[in-house]
Amino acid sequence: GLTRILCLGDSTTYGQSVNDQDTFPHFLERRLIERGLDVEVINAGVRGYTISDEVKYYSARGKYLNPDLVIVTMVENDVLDFRNVNREYFERK
Repeated sequence: GLTRILCLGDSTTYGQSVNDQDTFPHFLERRLIERGLDVEVINAGVRGYTISDEVKYYSARGKYLNPDLVIVTMVENDVLDFRNVNREYFERK
């Protein structure tokens, strides 16, 4: 059956300044289909999103898309935000 892949990320995933068919999620879908897989790749990248925004998006909407796989792209500024995610979403004991 159909495999659904959800791509989360910032402008890199979204594809800032490129056409939709030139984004990495579109390229990934095209390549997997060429290899005979029944796949749908959803580009949920949003310009300016941080890891905490992506976690919130997944909790509010992404999980209801029933993805079989979630790919989260990160760039260097996301490493700093990851510390905030730990404090916001995970309790340390």
